Amino acid sequence: MSASNEKKKGKKSVFKIPKFLKNIRKKASNPSEIPNPPETVDSLLKYETKPGQAQKFLDRVGPDFRWPVSMIEPDRATAVFYIADDSACEYDDETGFNLICFFDNFDNGTFDEHKDSWVLIYKQEVKKYGSELSSKEMEDLENEMPGAIYLPIDEERREDLVKVAPARTVHAQRTGNEHMVRIQVRKLGTTNSVIFDYNFRDPVEGNKLYRSIIDSGAPETILPYHVRSALGKQGWSVTSRGYGEPSRVFTALISFELAIGDNNTWSKWVRTNTLRIWQRDPGSWVRYIRSIFLCTPAES
Repeated sequence: MSASNEKKKGKKSVFKIPKFLKNIRKKASNPSEIPNPPETVDSLLKYETKPGQAQKFLDRVGPDFRWPVSMIEPDRATAVFYIADDSACEYDDETGFNLICFFDNFDNGTFDEHKDSWVLIYKQEVKKYGSELSSKEMEDLENEMPGAIYLPIDEERREDLVKVAPARTVHAQRTGNEHMVRIQVRKLGTTNSVIFDYNFRDPVEGNKLYRSIIDSGAPETILPYHVRSALGKQGWSVTSRGYGEPSRVFTALISFELAIGDNNTWSKWVRTNTLRIWQRDPGSWVRYIRSIFLCTPAES
């Protein structure tokens, strides 16, 4: 093998750093601003779900990267996942950069005259302001502009968009209300579905074991992140919030259908507007959260 070929083989991938990130670094040099030190691999480790994500994220955003001040921890963790996780869906890195861009513009006062509006950010640029879209319009937008985000500027409205009920943790051996079931889920109006058996092991999460149970006393359904990977990224909130802290969940913004069954039969499809999915690799502490139709992580 020639020396030139060896050099090519060992060459690292070079990513183009979005221009708006360079502006964040310039602004940070102003001594009158709130102290906001640049991120390091060590400071980013708390957002990792797999080793190496902190370094990969830093490689993508460049040196001296600083988080927008208004960007809270769950949104920062989501951006790291979108940009640095190898199992993330197509265009998730674009979504991650757009999410950072949203909060950077928020801090800059770009949205001050549009506080009651929603804003579309695509390719790290503010494209337009508007009102809330229907689930069908959101799905069309995601298909037309992959990776774009469309969020309300008002902080309270953003919180309402991804708000989830507090978790009620129940250990399986201490409750008589759980019943093992098989669970099937699909987007409303489609035929492609995902089936979770009684015991589902997610290969992307190191064969993490999820036990499928039903609990009629729970307020909503929470399934593994595998749903988003299998059915596509459209229809989910681009931000995530706490539920079984410190783990986070993503909220469905469109309607899904669920069915439960055994080894022989399935129930009729039931429409749900309260579907949630765990973040990728939610951690060993996530287990036995009560829900209507639920896949819960179990002991391996």
